[in-house]
Order: sequence, then structure tokens, then C-alpha cells
Amino acid sequence: MRLLVRLGARSYSIRVDRSYAGLPRQLEALSLSRVGWVVSHTSLLARHGRTLLGSLRRAGWRLDTITVPERESSKSLALAQRLIRRLAQAPTLRV
Repeated sequence: MRLLVRLGARSYSIRVDRSYAGLPRQLEALSLSRVGWVVSHTSLLARHGRTLLGSLRRAGWRLDTITVPERESSKSLALAQRLIRRLAQAPTLRV
């Protein structure tokens, strides 16, 4: 199912599925490199990480995980800047 977030010129859609099974196929259609990160908090990774990461790794993805605090402050520009600096220094980028 697709949901449209209506924000005028900044509108975007969100895809909602029952499982992660179709995610590798959806990402393949975007012609991305198969190297990346999953950014989440510990509770979500504990609950969904094994299924999500397993699905993508079986499809040939090389993934690392990065955890962030489980609170609203994780949705800040300051944290985004820290993540960007960390990702820029990650050996994963040097493929």
C-alpha cells in the first residue's frame, strides 16, 4: 500500500508492506549499490533487525547497523550531522 504525505511541493509517498520479503526487489529497481547501513534504535533492531538484515543480505547486500538513541532528539539536525560524518569515515564507503 502507498500512502501520500501531502506537503505541497515537498510531498512524498510511503510504501507500507506486511513483511520485508519484497524489499530487496524494490531496492534492486532503484539500481543502488548493494552496500549500506540500517540506522535504527536498539529496540527496533532487536524486534525486526534479523528479518530485515537477513532478507537484504541473502539478496547480496553488505550492511552495517548504526544505532541511535530511542527518543525524539534522534530526529534532529545535530544527530543527522553526526551520522553523516560517521558514514563518510566508514570503511564500507571505500569499496
